[in-house]
Amino acid sequence: MININYPERDEQAYQSFIHLLADRLCGKCRFLSRNRGFTEFVFSIEDIPKEPSRETDLGFGITSIKGNMLNKWLSRFAQESGFIQIHLIDGRFCLTKKGIRRCKEERHFLKCIPAKNEKLCS
Repeated sequence: MININYPERDEQAYQSFIHLLADRLCGKCRFLSRNRGFTEFVFSIEDIPKEPSRETDLGFGITSIKGNMLNKWLSRFAQESGFIQIHLIDGRFCLTKKGIRRCKEERHFLKCIPAKNEKLCS
């Protein structure tokens, strides 16, 4: 929940969330690409809090945020980075071509996620 009395703490929570999500997304991208031949990476938003599983390709294990705030943060990340695209009506999100390239170029996707008010990398 966003707390208007502590916007800096909320921003830190958001940054922590996107860094963890990006790291796990890239891990899934590399694994599914290498081991299953996937070229498109579409996930259910409901899978974000589920425990990760290589057998089912589900779960990100991120339980710190849910509901509307999760949707807002995913939408913000999509808008600011261009690395993911959100389909809230379907409850899905996917890595964009830009996100896939970033995952394949860098072992650590996070190097390219800017702090607030910094220019996005290409």
